[in-house]
Amino acid sequence: MLDACLSGSELALMYNDESVLENHHLAVAFKLLQDSACDVFKPLSAKTRQRLRRIVIDLVRLLSTKRCLDVTALMNCNAIVCI
Repeated sequence: MLDACLSGSELALMYNDESVLENHHLAVAFKLLQDSACDVFKPLSAKTRQRLRRIVIDLVRLLSTKRCLDVTALMNCNAIVCI
């Protein structure tokens, strides 16, 4: 949804219009972790770091998908009650 607003932007082109902001935020976060002053995972082994990275990426994508599904369900609902 928000990605539609970014379509055609430099970020959208970089991330192929797929979860643009989510992918950008993940990339920036992992780039920051390359700085030893910011690397809170420094004590972890390379294998553990790689697994943690995969888990974080999967979680962000899962939450993005769930949010999208929730919003879509709300939009398709005929009986929305405003409180």
